[in-house]
Amino acid sequence: MTSAGPLKGISPLVATVLLIAFVVSVGGLVAAWTSSFTKDTTQLVADQSKLQITCQYGKLNLKSLQFASTPVKLSGVMENNGLIALGNLSLTVVYQNASSERFQLCSTAAGAASCGSGNMTLLQSQLAAFNITIGGPNYESIKLSSNCTSAYDTAERGDVS
Repeated sequence: MTSAGPLKGISPLVATVLLIAFVVSVGGLVAAWTSSFTKDTTQLVADQSKLQITCQYGKLNLKSLQFASTPVKLSGVMENNGLIALGNLSLTVVYQNASSERFQLCSTAAGAASCGSGNMTLLQSQLAAFNITIGGPNYESIKLSSNCTSAYDTAERGDVS
């Protein structure tokens, strides 16, 4: 029987060079990811900040609200009192049992109507009438919302004639 000689490994110099190459490549990957992540995050924050600053100039108003029981309809006028156009308008009706119903609004010849995907925009100082069928007479409040979270108006049941 012959005995196998001692096992030979790589030299310490080669091992050190490989280890340094591995660390440098991982460091390069982390640096590239960090740079990309920082750039994307900075752009996102800048876009959101610009939107929030712009939205400070938006203001909506609900007025002339009326309720009809046959058929169960809610009508009124919405007005853009702000300095910017507001889009993606929707009405949310909150009922006394804490449920709610959201109506995306679209522009029609008669004003605003409920539709599947809201595309309604009110320009500065523009008015639009709406007349929507709601789920019943037991509503508690109505909220008009837009693409700007700070631009909305809410009316309570007592505000409706």
